[in-house]
Amino acid sequence: MCTANKNGRFIERSIYQEALEENQKRVEENPEYYRLRQQITEHQFGTLKRQWGFTHTLMRGKQNVLPEVNLIMICYNLKRLVSIVGLKVLKDRLKRLVNMFFALLEEISAPRADFLLFRIPHPHSATIEKTTLATP
Repeated sequence: MCTANKNGRFIERSIYQEALEENQKRVEENPEYYRLRQQITEHQFGTLKRQWGFTHTLMRGKQNVLPEVNLIMICYNLKRLVSIVGLKVLKDRLKRLVNMFFALLEEISAPRADFLLFRIPHPHSATIEKTTLATP
């Protein structure tokens, strides 16, 4: 009676409909929690899924999937950083960070120079400086 279609009305129900209804009930019972969750985490996953097409992983199993997900999250975070601070500022900050890291590494390894076969070069240096072991 409610349609002119000679085959009648067609209603589809997912095999997961019960789970969807249970989830909807949890959301309605605790709206503040889910509103906070939407602000903190759901935005990233929505972007990755809908805009970047990251709808499934290529690997199976938690140990194999985590590196894949971590890599996509690193890409997402770098893209966000570029959009927030700009590419030039990000490059300058990363260069300063690398310089600080190598300065710290040199400071840590300097007292142990007698035990090392080579020095870790600064990224702007082209060659690895070889040292010889002191013989008693």
